[in-house]
Amino acid sequence: MFRLLPKGRVRRGTYGLPEAKAAVEQEEPDMWDTHIPGDVDVEKENNTLDYSALIYNAEMCWPAHDTFTALYSEQFQIDHHYYIMTIYANRVEQMNAYWVDIDAMLKKPGIAGNASHPLLTGTYRRAVGAKLSFKFPFYGHMMTNLTIATGGFLYIGDQTHNWLAATQYIAPLMANFDTMLDASSINICDFTFLKSILYADDGERFVVEWRKVQLREQHQAGAFTFQASLFKNGSIAFVYKEVPMNVSNISDEQHPVKCGISDAYLYHHMLMTHGAKVFSSFQWCVGLKMPQKIWSILITTISVSPKRVIYEYHRIEIPLDKVVPDTVVYLEAQPACIQFQSCEACSNATLKHFTCSWCHAKKSHGGPFCTDQAGIHRRRQHWAENNCKNQGKNMYCSAAADEEEVDDDSSTPSSGRPSSPDDVIPLEKERRSDKIKGKTDGGGYAALVFTLGSSLCLIGWLAYAYYNPHTTSGQLLIKVSLFPSNFVKFIVLVAFVFIQHTQDYMNNICLLFPIIAWFSLFCQRFCLG
Repeated sequence: MFRLLPKGRVRRGTYGLPEAKAAVEQEEPDMWDTHIPGDVDVEKENNTLDYSALIYNAEMCWPAHDTFTALYSEQFQIDHHYYIMTIYANRVEQMNAYWVDIDAMLKKPGIAGNASHPLLTGTYRRAVGAKLSFKFPFYGHMMTNLTIATGGFLYIGDQTHNWLAATQYIAPLMANFDTMLDASSINICDFTFLKSILYADDGERFVVEWRKVQLREQHQAGAFTFQASLFKNGSIAFVYKEVPMNVSNISDEQHPVKCGISDAYLYHHMLMTHGAKVFSSFQWCVGLKMPQKIWSILITTISVSPKRVIYEYHRIEIPLDKVVPDTVVYLEAQPACIQFQSCEACSNATLKHFTCSWCHAKKSHGGPFCTDQAGIHRRRQHWAENNCKNQGKNMYCSAAADEEEVDDDSSTPSSGRPSSPDDVIPLEKERRSDKIKGKTDGGGYAALVFTLGSSLCLIGWLAYAYYNPHTTSGQLLIKVSLFPSNFVKFIVLVAFVFIQHTQDYMNNICLLFPIIAWFSLFCQRFCLG
């Protein structure tokens, strides 16, 4: 896994940005897919809007559902905590203020950019990585790299996975756009009609323009022209100059259709699955010298395998009916805890929607950082693994503490296993899961104890029968061994369920056998008579 760190000003690449392939090689059709693959789970945040925060400058109809359906309004505003969204429709002064003449901008000295990048002009489903000349705070995270896609959006993730483009994006209008030239409609002497994607960076803002792009399946609708501007202070502006059709009618069969921004974090869970054979370790623990074949049949243990889960913790959706010509959508960035770089600044921060605290994370986990109380940001895994939830209760600033690694607390979740559900799922679902967890914990522990006890009893009986083949139990075991051993494997696997709740499962396997011996004697005396 590599980061977007181009050698020069711009790094070329296919839209999927595969890790092992050359930067400019022809991509496969599925590399453009922004849908989540089967081996990655996604938890999306609850995007129900708080309409009490909606401010209209005219008395119009109230919105319905999750997106706005107001008939018309010259301007309205809503606070999304991380950003305040303001939409200006048919406002000439706003269009003049936010629309950028990139051609003229690129002629100025000291301006970086490109007006005709070969991968963004006359191409389809391609992308180019670019490096910003300034640190752009996206949800408080300082970003210096992004990816410009012909599909009408910017990928702002810090890990090059193409499916993360479905949840970490800045999309003025994400759709199945095609910049391939249509020779029948182009005047070769008039280059203003060329479909292209331009971008420029003056050190204060980074501007991208999708010029005269057309939908691949609905090209008869006409050409779209719009811009996205990223400002040094973290604010974002979408400016729509030409929108020839109702955006709500754009087909999403071949490509998602989205307008807005979204951010997510990737959490690596370590789950235990069966499949690895460690019978030699079992022999060492028990001190028995059973044939390897017998151990391989009776003991199919568990192995650790990673499970990646993408959690979309915030999303802002622009009403599609508001995406019309001469419209400006301005997202004013609000301060976030994660952007504070020192303990003093973090502890003294007074934010409207967040309470900040300093997390003394280990150096191996990226070092200390500022976090909100819920730990909802891209460093969520560091927040959980370093017990930042409890650290925030005792706020203190110490330079010495930040220089040294923080020892793992006994209550800190280990990186070798997933933390409890209320530490990783979105807030709205977290509240519901807490209620369910409180009701089910008692019954769950009772069932676990019963299952474990029954399994140990059966395993003890198997051990007794194996070492006493002349007994009735031994004769029965010999007969059972003639049949498939799936049932025996199942019994053994159930006995090791509790291992998933430990950090060092091999040590606990050793502790399991004294219990098995006790149950073996119990079964010999009482169960078998």
